Amino acid sequence: MDGLSGAPFGNPVSFADNFGNIYFCVSPLDQSIQDLESDDRVALSVSAAQFGNITSCLVPDGDPENPPCARLAISATFANITDADEWQTAKTVLYAKHPAFNNYGCFDSSNDNGHNFFLAKLNILQLWLIDIYGGAAIISPSEYFNSSSSLNYVNRVIS
Repeated sequence: MDGLSGAPFGNPVSFADNFGNIYFCVSPLDQSIQDLESDDRVALSVSAAQFGNITSCLVPDGDPENPPCARLAISATFANITDADEWQTAKTVLYAKHPAFNNYGCFDSSNDNGHNFFLAKLNILQLWLIDIYGGAAIISPSEYFNSSSSLNYVNRVIS
């Protein structure tokens, strides 16, 4: 964007996850994707407030900024999926969560009206989670992917 080269730019994006791997269908026409050409680092932020009727997130007794209303920020690099097996996995989970993607041409380039959609993923570097008073937890990728108990909540937040 003119005059804002290198400046942060936020944009809502639909995603799906499979065992903690986060997938997207995006177009290079999207400003966020254009920015990634010069710096592939991203942060995806989600709140439990966006996923349903969670008391700690609801006004007047709660609030999306209330620490028990979980917030997760995932720092990562953004990558085009080139492996055929992973592409199929990404397609399956994205279609299950966002069936309208099929109408956009996300999964069939002959039907994308020149938008050149592609499937991409996050290569997770670190996670920041706050879901209780007392400060955030910093979670490494190995903790995130290898823990079956302590991070089940994280997986529920992003699923």
